[in-house]
Amino acid sequence: MNIKNRYVRAVTLEAKGLLSLKDYPYPELKKNCAIIKMEYSGICGTDKHSFQGYFEQKGGRPIPLPVIQGHENVGVIEEINGELLDHDGRKLSVGDRVVPLQIFLAVSAMHAEITDLIIIVNVNWTTATI
Repeated sequence: MNIKNRYVRAVTLEAKGLLSLKDYPYPELKKNCAIIKMEYSGICGTDKHSFQGYFEQKGGRPIPLPVIQGHENVGVIEEINGELLDHDGRKLSVGDRVVPLQIFLAVSAMHAEITDLIIIVNVNWTTATI
């Protein structure tokens, strides 16, 4: 399929209590980045509060709408441009299941139960979600 005709979908918060499934342009894969197909996404307190209509984060920073919520993710690498390494220095490959670094502490606490996850340390998240 031609990349120009590809798109990605995401559940998007458009207003208080209003979620919709929207299409977005397929991201450009930049050097030393990966595109990850999300399998799971956790909902944090900020996501819950913005859904309820509270559009300011702690410190007064506004949450712009529309917004794609969910930053606690598990996904599979779809594409890689360059060489990416996990937290142990192992080379990442297409098809690897990965977890973003921001939830590293939560995952490391469950390490004995989770054996097939790899932690990403070098991904540009502006281009990494499908």
